[in-house]
Amino acid sequence: MRVSTPWVMLAVALISAWMLALSNAPDDVALPADFVSAAVPEDLNPEGGGAPAATLEQAAVFAWREFVALNWPAAPGGRETPLARDFGTPAEARVWETFRGRVETYPGTGKPFRDGSSPKSYGYDEPPR
Repeated sequence: MRVSTPWVMLAVALISAWMLALSNAPDDVALPADFVSAAVPEDLNPEGGGAPAATLEQAAVFAWREFVALNWPAAPGGRETPLARDFGTPAEARVWETFRGRVETYPGTGKPFRDGSSPKSYGYDEPPR
């Protein structure tokens, strides 16, 4: 297989940019006390102008906090409910796995699933199937 020159040049440019970004990264980033928590963060930089005004460090901390919270062990039979256990504890599912899937929302009938309790809930609070 032959690799064309533009692709090689693009790869070299991307790797160079990545290495330059790493060399300019701060050595220490202040982590919040609740960094490893089951609570999904509400907003990025809420007190300082929102996401457009956030620094790269704030965005990274927000992304990792969200990753940890969504990979927390989920309570069985519910949706988006973390277990009151430590992160990494074996469980049947993780919080993100309890979100409603496409097949649950549109079960092949062309109409959204409704449980009859409320026309706006679309049965979201029913246990995962």
